[in-house]
Amino acid sequence: MIVGDCPSAPSHDSAQVKPGKAHLSGPVVRPQDLRGASNFKEVQTKMYNMLKGRKLVGHALRNDLKVLLLDHPKQGLTLSSLS
Repeated sequence: MIVGDCPSAPSHDSAQVKPGKAHLSGPVVRPQDLRGASNFKEVQTKMYNMLKGRKLVGHALRNDLKVLLLDHPKQGLTLSSLS
């Protein structure tokens, strides 16, 4: 099993980290959390290479792949949820 956790700095100078609603979406990302983070292209390439040829199991994976501007074959995805 591989778990990916790769913080990415905003891809352009005008991008800002905005306050989140932790009670709705989980931990809030603060600007200091992104100090030293890789740029988007580096993270995208790393995730592409990590996922290539593997099966993905998780919840709402299409959303994660969409944010990374990546695609994955449908037969390689297993969507899960807690009932």
